[in-house]
Amino acid sequence: MTDLVEERTGWKFDKTPLQDSKAELLAKLSHPEKIKAYSPAEQLVEVYEKLIEHTLIDPSFVTHVPSVVIPLARENKEDPFFADVYELAINGQEISPGYTELNDPDVQARHFSHQVGDKDEQHKVDEDFLSALRYGMPPAGEWGWESTGW
Repeated sequence: MTDLVEERTGWKFDKTPLQDSKAELLAKLSHPEKIKAYSPAEQLVEVYEKLIEHTLIDPSFVTHVPSVVIPLARENKEDPFFADVYELAINGQEISPGYTELNDPDVQARHFSHQVGDKDEQHKVDEDFLSALRYGMPPAGEWGWESTGW
């Protein structure tokens, strides 16, 4: 994801927030002032989803998505900022996401605590799920097809 964003926008993602120095990039997004308040991970995803994803016509596997935006995915061993996921994009749409589910209850609880959103979007922590992980729920895989309206 970071490579695509850098290639298409010039923003070399370094895990720090987008600043006013990238005013041209911020101006291309729908609510630049609101986006300035996002975490760096959320900013990266916003730039990707609003400016890049719709341009991916040929099949493209997008990897290294920030782990905080996919709270059920296992973190990447080399860089836990990112999750071990893929998103297959074809003809400007995400067609299939996939990842190995996280099975560490402490890391999962931390991921749940980072979920943010407007007060109407707040998610409750799934204590039953965390309890199942503590009792030894095995890792599972996840993949799916997105509804494309075709």
